[in-house]
Amino acid sequence: MIDAGSVDGASANDSAEVYPQPHAGLSDAGVGHSRVPGLERCTSPPGQTAKPINCLVVGMAGSGKSSLVSRLVSHANEKQWAWKAINLDPAVQTLSFPADLDIRDTVSYSRVMEEYRLGPNGAILTALNLFAAQFERVLDFIESACGPSRENATANESDQVLASSTAPRFIFFDTPGQIEAFTWSASGMIVTETLAAVAEYPTVLLYVVDIPRCVRNVLTFTSNMLYACSMLYRSRIPLLVLWNKCDCVSREEADRLGTWMHDFEAFDAALEAGNEASRTPGGGDYAVSFSRSLALALNEFYQQVPCVFVSATTGEGMDRLFESLEHARVEYERSEYLQQVRQRKRERTAAEERRLERERHRFRAAHRSTGDGDSNQAGASATTEATSRDRLRMRLQRAQRNGYHEHQDASPNEDESEMRRLAERFSRTGPRST
Repeated sequence: MIDAGSVDGASANDSAEVYPQPHAGLSDAGVGHSRVPGLERCTSPPGQTAKPINCLVVGMAGSGKSSLVSRLVSHANEKQWAWKAINLDPAVQTLSFPADLDIRDTVSYSRVMEEYRLGPNGAILTALNLFAAQFERVLDFIESACGPSRENATANESDQVLASSTAPRFIFFDTPGQIEAFTWSASGMIVTETLAAVAEYPTVLLYVVDIPRCVRNVLTFTSNMLYACSMLYRSRIPLLVLWNKCDCVSREEADRLGTWMHDFEAFDAALEAGNEASRTPGGGDYAVSFSRSLALALNEFYQQVPCVFVSATTGEGMDRLFESLEHARVEYERSEYLQQVRQRKRERTAAEERRLERERHRFRAAHRSTGDGDSNQAGASATTEATSRDRLRMRLQRAQRNGYHEHQDASPNEDESEMRRLAERFSRTGPRST
């Protein structure tokens, strides 16, 4: 059973460490958003509780996802923003952040491996499937944390203000290190669509990329960008590319990534410079020519996707990251994806109303036919009763005319008793009304 015991985001990690100052002047190459002034002053309208931004942190193994979630939690505490954290990695030994919900409280990773005779990756995938089967409980937990809805809210104004202040502004999801176990599995799609489509919560994919691996190999950079594009195409929700570990590279090396995204000539020069080192065994120059073609195909993706340089260790770029999250909320609310989701819901509602109307029509028709049958049966019964009365009257009159001797071979006593019986029956039923 999922443990719904939560940790207060505003009080957790109050004694946060003091990290070194980030190097000044590091550019945010490729960021497609302008700065949002006064982010701390963003509040919901009176009487309303804004829906939290659900941040799905994904990335390759070793890219620093869990460390980044820990840094996000710490930064939210510093800004006194309410938050919730949910761990979806069943194989992690220890967490570097306090989790309000933990998949390990519901599914045992080692037990799944033993009972189903699976390897590590298969056990992770199976554990996620088991957890996703009851993900509606997670949705209930989020809804309860956000407070009563506007339709059901009956509290006074002070209680509504209190609920708005304690409702989580961000919900961070830490996913398994094996990225394909979440992004390309049915369980991952269930989690994503439940949040983004069913509950209509602003949901953002945070794709964490290891900078040192990309700046040293242009093919690794291209592979990460292709993977990010595929996730955006599959999920259709806003995506942020987070260049993590920017404290491990120089400013010049970090700026190189943005140059590769927006300057094809610079990208092609890097391919040519690393031609010998980039060749795969038996592959010749195919990887280089294919990367060149991908760079041209991904040009539109490069122009639209926002990128932020961050460091989970030093906290560098956190302000810019949370600004980008607010932009992603607006992008989600205006997206064609959300409009299509709402259109499908309206169509299903209309179809259900038409089905109910057809059921009501069939019920009325069946009720009318049953009522007509009862009326006909009642009329037949009345006719039969009237016929019996006429026959009894005729027998009584005939018996009176014959002087109580209806049958010649009948004895007087028998005739008299018969006439009395007929007279009593006639007096009970009464004459037929005309």
